[in-house]
Amino acid sequence: MRAIVYFFHCLPQNAERYRIAAQQRGIDIEVIPIVENGFSSVYRAMAARERAASGSYLDGLLAHHVPQRLVHSAPDTVLVIASWSAGYGYPITLLEHMPDAERLDGLVFIDSCYAGMHADGSVKAEDLLGVVSFARRARREDGTQILWDGYADVPTCWWDGSRWRGYSSTQMVAEHLVEAANGERGGFRTQLFDMGGDARAEHVAAMLQWGPGWLTEALVQLRDRRVAAGLEPEPGEVPPVPMQRSTIRRGSRGPDVVAWQQHLIAEGYDLGQCAADGVFGARAELATKNYQLARGLVVDGVVGPQTWATVGQLSRA
Repeated sequence: MRAIVYFFHCLPQNAERYRIAAQQRGIDIEVIPIVENGFSSVYRAMAARERAASGSYLDGLLAHHVPQRLVHSAPDTVLVIASWSAGYGYPITLLEHMPDAERLDGLVFIDSCYAGMHADGSVKAEDLLGVVSFARRARREDGTQILWDGYADVPTCWWDGSRWRGYSSTQMVAEHLVEAANGERGGFRTQLFDMGGDARAEHVAAMLQWGPGWLTEALVQLRDRRVAAGLEPEPGEVPPVPMQRSTIRRGSRGPDVVAWQQHLIAEGYDLGQCAADGVFGARAELATKNYQLARGLVVDGVVGPQTWATVGQLSRA
């Protein structure tokens, strides 16, 4: 399995720790650190600013933050978002768009999932609707998605004599998620890490000490769930050789075009009235470009070996 991890609020020099830790467990990983100065609102604004015209935050993320050297060509490539500290603003926003939540393979919080707070000290559940929904998807035993939420016991609120002030801590949010999702199960896990330091030391320890191991174990479980679902071979097995397909471009016709159009439709792309008619026209070319963009492929609208490789085995029409 190849994991592409978009890591919010992570400095490039820290990303290397996570790459090394994952590779030691046999995970082929690429960590893309994305960092801005400021609070979670900065990352929410980034998500809104980069949002694709289709309404997809994930397409915007891929369009703005995929280095040219990366090509998501392997069928076993997974897309994971990790965040530390204020970085949660981006994934929280992304999960508000259900199609994006369905496409995301994994979400890993490293002392990073906060929420607002009501005057009575309760968590603002409305801030976490997308995360709760994703947790419920991840906890399915027959699913493959994961949500791992690691947190510290650092308080972020106080009583001023008349009401609670501040915001809900990562511990409060984790406890809320477990209750709202009806418990931990499948790919949904939470864990408290108490390193015995002051508030700042605990928060930094999340990034530098227990974070690399937490992300690595999350990716190991993601791999195991995908193997169990038959989406990729057991580690060490040789994957089957895909059926040879012809290269498709504007004007192509035939059974391979039908197979490709059917795949695009199954993936949620709109081909209009043409549907799977076996003629590769402008509508199918545009859908193909969006498909390639979403997977980090070269965006040329041509269905060649690398694009076919993302499909796996398809029966000939």
